[in-house]
Amino acid sequence: FNRKLFAKGLENLKNAYASQGFINYTPIPVPTFDEQKKTVSWEIEVDEGKQFYVRRIEFQGNTTTRDKVIRREVVLEEGQLYNEQYWKLGIQRLNQLGFFDQIKPDDPDTTERRLDERNGQVDLTLKLKEKGKNQIGLTGGVSGLSGSFIGLSYSTNNFLGLGETLSVQANLGSLQRSIMFGFTEPYLFDRPLTAGFSV
Repeated sequence: FNRKLFAKGLENLKNAYASQGFINYTPIPVPTFDEQKKTVSWEIEVDEGKQFYVRRIEFQGNTTTRDKVIRREVVLEEGQLYNEQYWKLGIQRLNQLGFFDQIKPDDPDTTERRLDERNGQVDLTLKLKEKGKNQIGLTGGVSGLSGSFIGLSYSTNNFLGLGETLSVQANLGSLQRSIMFGFTEPYLFDRPLTAGFSV
């Protein structure tokens, strides 16, 4: 008998039930020991609780990033049966954007869940803290190709809070000048189609 593996099995059961909306699922393991054979049998009594649907998904702390940019990354939708795996996947996708400090699904400081037991509904709140999204650079020097030059660059990965990427770079020298402008839209026509250009 391995206590760690048994606990892992109970955790897997909890996740399986949580993916079907049973947020308050509780397993009660009852052991039966056979001293002569040195074995143990387990009967797991299951208290499923009520099945929950998502009523509201709200966001706090997104002063720049617009709600629709966040909602398109959250796989779980309002009105759907609550699914713990979809909720965690949405948080993982938000973390990959790089717009916010790390969001942890089990941290009450970043994720909040309010249950309406009578109606079988759950309200979800994500407490976000936005990161700095702009980068500005300044360079200068002397080069055999460009002569004396000065360079300025600016980039943002969340232009106007719409999740778009914008970059501008200018190098002005006594012998050579170059200007580069780039723009990328990650959700063209509100579909997961990335389009961009660089000039």
